[in-house]
Amino acid sequence: MKIIAGALAAALSVPFDFVLGGNSDSCVIGGFAFEFTGHCTYENVLEQYTINFEDPKMRSADCPQGRSAEDDFWLQIDANNRTTAKSIIHGVCGDAFERATEIAYTDIAREGTDYEFEREYYRGGTYWNDETETNYHKNVEGGAKNVLKLGARNVRYFYNTFAQRSHVEWPDQLSNFDSGTCTTSAAMCCWPRDRQANDANGNCNKPYDENCYNKDPTDNTDLCYMDLSKGNLSTEFGSSGTVVFPHDGEGSVHCHGFAWANDENDFTNRYKANNLFFVSMYDHMHQRGYVENIPGAPMCACVEQMPTVSRSDCTQVDVEEKFKFTYHPFEHFSAEITFIEIDFNACQGLYDRNNDLYAYMGQLHKDGKVTSDQYASLSKVLVGNQNCLHATRYHFEERGLMYGYDAGEEYVQVAGKYLFHQPAYSLSAFNDVMESAASLRQDFGIILRVCSYCDTPHKFIYYKRLTAIPSGLNLLENLLYDPADYIGSNIHGIDFALFSTHEDAVSGMNPWNCTYAHGFLFPGFCTPNGESGNNHVAQNVAFYVNAGEAYEDFIHIGGDKTNGWASKDIAEFPSLGSSGNSLLKDGVYHVTGSGNKIRGHSDRFHYLYETIDNTAKEITVVARIETTSDDYIGTKSGLMIRETLDSNAANAFAYVDGNVRVSFQSRSSAGSRTNFVYGEVKRKPYSWIMMTRKGTKFRVYQSDDGINWEMTIPEQNFPDSFLNSQKLYVGMASQSDGMTVENYASYSRSSIMLCGMSPESPSPTASP
Repeated sequence: MKIIAGALAAALSVPFDFVLGGNSDSCVIGGFAFEFTGHCTYENVLEQYTINFEDPKMRSADCPQGRSAEDDFWLQIDANNRTTAKSIIHGVCGDAFERATEIAYTDIAREGTDYEFEREYYRGGTYWNDETETNYHKNVEGGAKNVLKLGARNVRYFYNTFAQRSHVEWPDQLSNFDSGTCTTSAAMCCWPRDRQANDANGNCNKPYDENCYNKDPTDNTDLCYMDLSKGNLSTEFGSSGTVVFPHDGEGSVHCHGFAWANDENDFTNRYKANNLFFVSMYDHMHQRGYVENIPGAPMCACVEQMPTVSRSDCTQVDVEEKFKFTYHPFEHFSAEITFIEIDFNACQGLYDRNNDLYAYMGQLHKDGKVTSDQYASLSKVLVGNQNCLHATRYHFEERGLMYGYDAGEEYVQVAGKYLFHQPAYSLSAFNDVMESAASLRQDFGIILRVCSYCDTPHKFIYYKRLTAIPSGLNLLENLLYDPADYIGSNIHGIDFALFSTHEDAVSGMNPWNCTYAHGFLFPGFCTPNGESGNNHVAQNVAFYVNAGEAYEDFIHIGGDKTNGWASKDIAEFPSLGSSGNSLLKDGVYHVTGSGNKIRGHSDRFHYLYETIDNTAKEITVVARIETTSDDYIGTKSGLMIRETLDSNAANAFAYVDGNVRVSFQSRSSAGSRTNFVYGEVKRKPYSWIMMTRKGTKFRVYQSDDGINWEMTIPEQNFPDSFLNSQKLYVGMASQSDGMTVENYASYSRSSIMLCGMSPESPSPTASP
């Protein structure tokens, strides 16, 4: 029943008659009624029925001994099991909700009943969004014009009356909130402007005409990008393409949303329109003055239509309801809502992360109220702090587009950061390219750094090596991340020079005459004219080596098999800092990854693997580790047997970590916690590492020469169910110490043996 609030009837709801066949064998005889405060659930209804059942005045003297209140209740409602009984009560409650008084959404603004005002408002139009208070023009009474609280006074009235005490209609007549497209069960608003002063929110101040023009809301998120096609349903622009907002280029933006359960009877679902009103009209527009929309997006909509941002604040509804159930023997069971009180509070999210939409969705998922797919879907809109660049890059890669710079055939890209991200070549792979660069002109190599957002003098910087790269210097890592490596091996004017053009770098003409700030990231505050300026340590940079047109680059191993191997970024959401690469040249595999964990309940790393049928009684994985980055304690490089390529898959992993020790870890089943067995810390890299599986027993070995082997981890026993799928994914894994710092490892003599039949691969000769 939908009515206009101005004509609200006295009764809050209409009883629903649930027709029953009746049962003379039930112990509770005659008619009865009960009321309770709480949610309309089977458990609460049964609790109230139990009170009647245990009342001697209500119970028949012929009631069989030993009968439970629940069994008797089933007789009353013609159910023969709990599942059926729950379904019946769910229907009774649902129909009571359906017949409850519903306030039309158009009654909030009272601008007509055709939804045109609401449609324009949620697009970011109407005078509520466009105007700003002014004293240049006066109202008919001589006061300021365009005063928000006067123009939107109906909003305050609605909040104080119906919003907290009635069921408000969900405006699915609006394309912004069409239930057919709102599959994630979450909605959000994002505002770029503040139009109201003196409310302790945003930077609009008095006097309005001087201090409130185009002012900002309180910034609570990073705006990553807007896929214009997502907003077309509501904006009706018919746009395509993507608008990107790098480096906080959007200015201040405030996003706030809410989510609800899939069950239409759940209070978060039933009162979601009340929440929409509170978030979009009362709390943020009326109280804070937040208005307008992100270009190409609606101001408010289901999240499927909204921009991709780092995070969003969140409001939940807390509801107190009273229900009355009445039973007339052999006739009907009626239910009605007799009282509603709604509070609007900051969301209580998973792991005590409150006022956070993604964390609240996580709590709904934990409670079984939304699905895993819905939870995952929201993570593509709310990508997390510091993840905008990763998410933007992934968005473009999905569409076959990539950030980058065409440096010509003579240059090989060896690394890139953020939007230009390419996992860095491993140390040995980088040295291979530099050796080619050095032999090109009988010098020590030229590296080009390209920066997309730097000032003109710093868009292209040519680093020319003047001395041979010593074995102890990881030059690429030094340029990318770690300037502390410079001492005695990377000194400006001695070991390298900087130039503005390729021609100058080749000839040595016109070097930058600057004082390089060693100990700071490249380019050490240098400028071409020698003046000290901004360091221009830009996030979006790429590094290329001038290796020459004749250079035979590495084979990049991707999802398609190369020599039987394939590679993949393993992560729940691969865009978020897990990307790596696998390269092959001259029989050596170079595996680089920036994912920061193989632990806990799920993993994030880069994997080079073969797919095998799980029919062998024995599996041996062996590789010679040529190089690995051991500068970071959390890095891991090693051998893995994995049940699936899912991020939470069961696995066994033997690895060398940043402490240069061989250790072992395992996850016994999908999604379970990872267990660790640490080896002894030894300050030398292990040349060979091997993991064997025989039945359900696992062993890990290391060797200096590939002939004499030492078992470094005690034999590990697992149940028969461990890694017992039809196929297994076996190979080499690389995990970094952070989301932007990369780990690299180079492997040679890599092989997988089934039943110990491989003639090329070594076998342990030392006694375990």
